Amino acid sequence: MHLDDRVTIKTPEGVDLELTLAGAGSRMAAAFLDAVILLVVVAVTLIAATVLGLVAGVESGALLLGLISLMVTLEIVGYYVLFETLTGRTPGKAALGLRVTGANGEPLGFGAAAVRNLVRIVDFLPFGYGLGLVTMLLSPQNQRLGDMAAGTLVVRERFAEAEVSDVVIDEAPLPPGWDTSAVTAEELILVRRFLNRSRSLPADRRAQIATQIAAKLRPRVTTPEPEPDDERFLRLVYAHRRAQER
Repeated sequence: MHLDDRVTIKTPEGVDLELTLAGAGSRMAAAFLDAVILLVVVAVTLIAATVLGLVAGVESGALLLGLISLMVTLEIVGYYVLFETLTGRTPGKAALGLRVTGANGEPLGFGAAAVRNLVRIVDFLPFGYGLGLVTMLLSPQNQRLGDMAAGTLVVRERFAEAEVSDVVIDEAPLPPGWDTSAVTAEELILVRRFLNRSRSLPADRRAQIATQIAAKLRPRVTTPEPEPDDERFLRLVYAHRRAQER
């Protein structure tokens, strides 16, 4: 029995991907950390813009205030959109082990990141994410309005050691020169689930799924030449990431 809220997604590769949804508490804690970071950034911007305005001799207070307001707005929106597009998580979410994904567990794109963060203004109403918190508590997938509009989920990136202990990996030392840092936690779970099921699959189906998953991961994994076959590649990716987390 799991105490966490979970969602199971059927991937195109025919593997069930189980994601642990982030709860309202961890999401609010992450939002608080991001707010603190943004507060520092905005404070520095206000001081710098005021000093530069005085040095440049800007005579209109309204013009200076308008420019500062525009800069601050772009910083706040850009902070969330930039981090979530590039890494799937803001610094606050990273500190809490959370990540934003698409509804099918796929990495977040710019469009979805922009939509979920523009709707953040509505989620914040009437104050302190009041509407967003109520929506998260009522939603079966812990989604705020921004998540619903963008078709996104916020999931836990860390998973217990007990959940992965049944994966059979090679005992040989890992080859040097591998970089698997671009592989997301959701993709690693997908690899784990395939490796767990691989021995029970027919040989042709097993090879087909391994090829499909490996094709998605190879562009984001640095490996020395020659590259291993697909299933061996997935086992090494999994082993490498697990070794890094220990």
